[in-house]
Amino acid sequence: MIMFILFVFALVSIMIGISNEPDQNNAVCPIADKQSPFTVIIIGMGRVGTAMAEHYRKLGHKVIGVDSLPFEKLSEKARTFQIYSPDHLPELIKMANVVCICVPISEIAKLINLIELEGMPGLLVINNGSVANPTAPNEFWAKTLTDKGMTYAHHHPMHLTVLPLSVTLYGENHCLTIEGPDSAKWQGWTKDQFVPYGAIVNDLQPRMHDEITVPAQLCHMITAVCVSEVICETPEDTLKLGLTVGGYPAQALLRSVVRSMNNTAVIGQILTSHPHALATLDLFQKALDRAREAIVNGDSTEVESRISSAYKRIDIGVRDRIEASIEDHMQFDADCRKPNAEVKFTADENVIGLLGKVLEELDSFGIDKTSTYARNLSDGGCKFIFGVRTQEEKDLADRLIRTIKLWVSPKK
Repeated sequence: MIMFILFVFALVSIMIGISNEPDQNNAVCPIADKQSPFTVIIIGMGRVGTAMAEHYRKLGHKVIGVDSLPFEKLSEKARTFQIYSPDHLPELIKMANVVCICVPISEIAKLINLIELEGMPGLLVINNGSVANPTAPNEFWAKTLTDKGMTYAHHHPMHLTVLPLSVTLYGENHCLTIEGPDSAKWQGWTKDQFVPYGAIVNDLQPRMHDEITVPAQLCHMITAVCVSEVICETPEDTLKLGLTVGGYPAQALLRSVVRSMNNTAVIGQILTSHPHALATLDLFQKALDRAREAIVNGDSTEVESRISSAYKRIDIGVRDRIEASIEDHMQFDADCRKPNAEVKFTADENVIGLLGKVLEELDSFGIDKTSTYARNLSDGGCKFIFGVRTQEEKDLADRLIRTIKLWVSPKK
């Protein structure tokens, strides 16, 4: 009898030991407890999926990941979760309270069809994609889920998801659309996961998301496509100097374009799937035709009138907020082009009063600061940048900051 128990114990241990290996896991998942904390299945353990998984786990939920990559090729953070291969989705969906889809737009429709077949009434299905209603061949219909008693949510964080979300969510916009029989309940639950950490959750009606992401996404992505063409056709020396000497409008545009260039796959997916992409391109073409006509005819009246009309259409509150911050950004840009002192402190060193102490020390040596920039980092540390007028002041500030770091560093 004892040998039999030991045999069973060994067998169970082996099964548990390989549960993080997607390609080897052949065990059927146990049925999850339907009580809170909920069981959350994250499909797609890339950057977005892992950030969401880490956030839900921190909130006390049971999180299980699904990814087609071999376990060893996932990120270090992703490998801290129990990961299954997509072959196990049918049984995983049945045990879930929440299924969170974090895959490329082209893969979402297939998953929606699978969830329609395997999902139980009461299930919340969250699509974290950048497009709410993709065009063919990637289109799908939320109604196929809601007709079967499930609730469908499109939850789009309008920012780069950086670990940990509990720190990096503050002040960031999220768009949330929920449909289904339990929409009120799940809307409250979803907002409770993010609002306490400073996220701004915008409740949208169905189809509204793709309308507001024309100015919020498509415009800067199409602009990146256009600017990329100019960059590719400009001699390198001319390009480098032009991008360096440009004023604030050029620098602001460059920030947008460079940020977009770091996510070329995302641009491609959104442009080819967004229901308003072609109509927006038509508007860009209309504007370019108007500009060409003005150049050919030597008359910019219509161009100027159109720009003026657009400026007036921007909500005055939005416009004032943007204009009020421009001078701050301009000064910071200028300071970063001249000598500046930069320092990072760890989470242990980042204590209340730290910035005041640093400023006090710099002031005591008469260092003339043109600006001061301070922010918290995602790891709990902080970063300070001080614009100064001369290289000598920068060298002195650097020495003082190194001394201050010795004061605040935790004693080993």
